[in-house]
Amino acid sequence: MRPDLLDLTEQLLKAPEALHKQYLGAMTCILHNAPSIPPNYLRITAISNSRNQEILTIIDPTSSPPAILLNAYVDAYFQHIFHQFPVVDHADLSSSRPSLALQQAICMVGTMLRHPKGPDILAENEKYYYNAKTLININHEQDPITVLKVVCLLSTRNIAGPVLLTVDCAWHWLGIAIRLLQQMGLHREEMCVAFASPGIARRISWCLFVRIPEIQLAHTNNIKVQDKLLSGAFGRPTCIKENEFDVRPLTEEDFESPDIQSLIFMQLAKIASILGSILDLRWRSPKDVQTQHIDILRSLKDWIRNLPTAMHIFDRNGFRTYRRDVFELHIVYFATIILYFDLFNDQDITSVPNIVSLIASSCIARLYHEIDCRDDLSYLLGIQNWFLIVAAMPQLLYNAAECSLELDSYCSEELDILVSSLEQFQARIPGSTVVLNAINRLRTSRNSGRVRNTITTFESRETVLFSEGYDILSFRDLFPFPNSLSPRLALWEFYAGDIFQGLESPMAAPEDPGWISGEFADLSRLAFAGIPQAFS
Repeated sequence: MRPDLLDLTEQLLKAPEALHKQYLGAMTCILHNAPSIPPNYLRITAISNSRNQEILTIIDPTSSPPAILLNAYVDAYFQHIFHQFPVVDHADLSSSRPSLALQQAICMVGTMLRHPKGPDILAENEKYYYNAKTLININHEQDPITVLKVVCLLSTRNIAGPVLLTVDCAWHWLGIAIRLLQQMGLHREEMCVAFASPGIARRISWCLFVRIPEIQLAHTNNIKVQDKLLSGAFGRPTCIKENEFDVRPLTEEDFESPDIQSLIFMQLAKIASILGSILDLRWRSPKDVQTQHIDILRSLKDWIRNLPTAMHIFDRNGFRTYRRDVFELHIVYFATIILYFDLFNDQDITSVPNIVSLIASSCIARLYHEIDCRDDLSYLLGIQNWFLIVAAMPQLLYNAAECSLELDSYCSEELDILVSSLEQFQARIPGSTVVLNAINRLRTSRNSGRVRNTITTFESRETVLFSEGYDILSFRDLFPFPNSLSPRLALWEFYAGDIFQGLESPMAAPEDPGWISGEFADLSRLAFAGIPQAFS
């Protein structure tokens, strides 16, 4: 029998109280006072242990990757991914006996960040993915927190694209990570405090929570961050509910070596929480929307106003400074603005909500353009597909309409930027092809004379009127940037004086109120409540 299995056997027989135990809520203390391991446990699981041994002799995933490659991939993770996925510390990979599964997972992530060098650039990625997945599935890694770190990293990968139904995808691994987190009780602050390393426990919890809105819009809150972001991207419900998650907000003390990447992730967690509130409103009554939309708007303004100076994209002299991770953070912010104003379901493309969305879309395009100019697109993960779709929607609406704006020519230029980014993603992120084809098809609609129909055959939607109207300049605080960021920022003056007062309830809207969103749904069934979904 393998030494590690012998160690497990000894633990089960001699000291079962030393094993990791599940979090059982209020019953945890009561139930853990009694023996919980069946006396015949080893006999029952003997066949599984035997098969696991056979698997290891066939594939040998236990050998460490070559040191030169491992070091390169470790550096790539900390340089390019840590600011949005801070689930691993340097100490995890520099110990005398680092986890083999964690090494394989880090290498898997590292291969996704390499510049394409041939037709089969994902073959190496598949090897490391299979090894890491196998080591987890056969219980080779026995430390629960390490298993959780590995599964979090596995949730960054989906080479099958958004159409193929498979468990080898980000949505599946995110679900496993969240369930394990909840089994360990790390969605509760009291359990994080009692954990051997409270900081990493909190980071993983917030990481997963933030990622759910991405996958929910594309798949559903990093666990909190990843749950929010992926929920948004995939149009699926969040796995962690706000009232069940009470882990305190992160501080610099929760990080191994606090730096600007730590600060960026803390800000990402805040904006993802706002995004989660926006997604939640899609299922609320008109009264709830009316009372909460002002709080969300205030939260967005507070977020950008209080953003630390180190994360500004313009310095005090008005010169643009470049950091890719800071640009990524602002892309999430601008996408959140678009999704907030999408709640209004306004059919007039020259209305205040649609104008503000167009400005945010333009800002996203300009940030992607500079990332591309600096050859940094390879360092972006698959969730960017969703942000590119969110950015494309306002552009496509204007591109399809017979409007006479002087600045309308920017639609073509900015759609070209978004399309160029997707074309470069295709080699590493297969799901980009579906998004790219959809956008290209929709761009041709203007030439064919098709215009978004503002008269729908659906039942009329309930409109909520607020006690006061909103001048378009009341939203100017959302964009405290010089006009050099985007030519669309000139629209503030062009539409000054326009008033917005109505909010059409998303509850009464059909699933796909706009024909453009419908086109996305027809192509890949990836539209959700009128919003394009993210793909990993």
